[in-house]
Amino acid sequence: MEVTEDRMRVLSFVLVAALALASLTGCAAKSAKMTMAAGAGVGQCDYDPKDRNIFAGTVDAGDTCVGLVGRVRMDQEPPKRLIPEKGDPVIPVSNGPFGELGYFDLGETTFDGTWMGTPDTGTIKATAFHAAVGYGYPLTRRLGIFGRVGYAFWDVDEDEIFDGVPYSQSSSGSDLLYAAGFNVGLSRRWVLDVGWTRYQDVGEVEQTGQGDVDMISATVLYRFGR
Repeated sequence: MEVTEDRMRVLSFVLVAALALASLTGCAAKSAKMTMAAGAGVGQCDYDPKDRNIFAGTVDAGDTCVGLVGRVRMDQEPPKRLIPEKGDPVIPVSNGPFGELGYFDLGETTFDGTWMGTPDTGTIKATAFHAAVGYGYPLTRRLGIFGRVGYAFWDVDEDEIFDGVPYSQSSSGSDLLYAAGFNVGLSRRWVLDVGWTRYQDVGEVEQTGQGDVDMISATVLYRFGR
């Protein structure tokens, strides 16, 4: 039976997510606390096309991006200097490994110019699912830093008018995602993540064009459990 590219992409997504969660579950056996969190984020996405050398014109690559995030954390015992005193609230900043699944609408990029001398104008829209693993470390009881790496599974749609002729095409694929940032404990249950994320090689060179997407975002998460 022939295995299509779409099926392979879905299987890859399931495999990456399963391996990430399985490895974190193993860590949880040795961890003092496992918690789950979910939330929503908003930010600014900037698309950097890789064909700027053959496209001459204007590119409006910045747009608002929004998404949803689910996270499983394996919080370790914090450094002694950060252990809350009796009666103080527990601040839920990351302290140990975590696994994450998410979905983001990466916004819209518009372009107007010439491609190899031919008039070309249109829009590019992209969305992405991701599966990632990361690690967080508290700097204070209310402030921590984190980093994560994973895979993003993207879909890109392009609508353009090329040499006066309307033209549309789509592409799907996957590539690396990596991110870094800091989180702020707002209360016992709520935490704010602010960070930078790079979606690498989004799109197909010969179809929708290809480029990297950089996202600066703020995500509010609600922590369940203990």
